[in-house]
Amino acid sequence: MNVLFLGSDELFARVNRQVVGQAWSIFRAEDPEQLLDFEGTHSFQAALVGLCARKSDVKTAAQNAKMGLSVPVVIGLASQEQATGHTEWLRVGPDIVIPECGNDHLTKLQCDAILRIANGAVTETISCGGVVFNTSTGTFSVNGGDIYLPHKKHQFLELLFLKRGRTVSKEMVFNHLYGWDEPPEPKIVDVYVCQIRRMLREAGLKQDCIQTVWGQGYRVMDCGSFENRPAA
Repeated sequence: MNVLFLGSDELFARVNRQVVGQAWSIFRAEDPEQLLDFEGTHSFQAALVGLCARKSDVKTAAQNAKMGLSVPVVIGLASQEQATGHTEWLRVGPDIVIPECGNDHLTKLQCDAILRIANGAVTETISCGGVVFNTSTGTFSVNGGDIYLPHKKHQFLELLFLKRGRTVSKEMVFNHLYGWDEPPEPKIVDVYVCQIRRMLREAGLKQDCIQTVWGQGYRVMDCGSFENRPAA
């Protein structure tokens, strides 16, 4: 999942150390206004803001993340000195503040739990038809049987499920899969969709769960509307 970061070099290095090899992709903004550079190009599951910045900057960052980027949750990371007054920071803009506890790994686990709740994954599974995505393990299953997708295709399907019910543009897919790296030809997104659909059918899926939104992108319908949508 994509996480937006604003904070000091030291805090950024610590956060990065905890997510190496994990399911986070971190995108850093140098200042509150730069957050808006991601508008319409990225889909973020959370924003992390170091509370060592000025309160006016934290407030602007929170507003830009929520209103400009529609980020589900803004998490403030407080130092030990700020921990006793973290309720005051909540009035500035973050949805929740995690005080420094001296254990970066524990802080990462706390953030993971908050992200699951904020992104509607409290039950730890997201279903669409016969496909189930387990947000805790990051795995997919079809009709109860596990299915393993190549890394990029897995990331693509994960993005669609986390954004279920909403259209994901090709530009968002590119940025989710490749970050700042040079992406391949735009047609690769359509190729991935065809390949994922084929893999899901081969695993036993009877009805396609990925909907093409012509001229806009792709989406996975939420479980409440899946059965009622027209055939693609």
